[in-house]
Amino acid sequence: MYFERSRAIRKVQLIFSHLNFTSDVNKPHGWDAELPLHWAISERAPLFIIEALLEIYPEGARSKGRYGALPLWYAIETIGRDENDLIRLIQLLLQLHPQGKL
Repeated sequence: MYFERSRAIRKVQLIFSHLNFTSDVNKPHGWDAELPLHWAISERAPLFIIEALLEIYPEGARSKGRYGALPLWYAIETIGRDENDLIRLIQLLLQLHPQGKL
């Protein structure tokens, strides 16, 4: 399972690099000026995509989106995500930005 996830993350990173997406991971997009990370969390993207976004731009865990919301807050509000994935996502975001729980 770990090797499958690692391979999936590498594939996502490769796709991002071919699209020159790595330079845009840290830039807000769209009408709501949010990072791709905010969008991925709120749209319930697979966890490996969110992990890849955070691996490319770990500072994204500290970036506030619409209405000043942190990615952690988006994760908590997400309905319909697998419970184990949600726990892993929250742990990952707290690891990268412990102050986010305040």
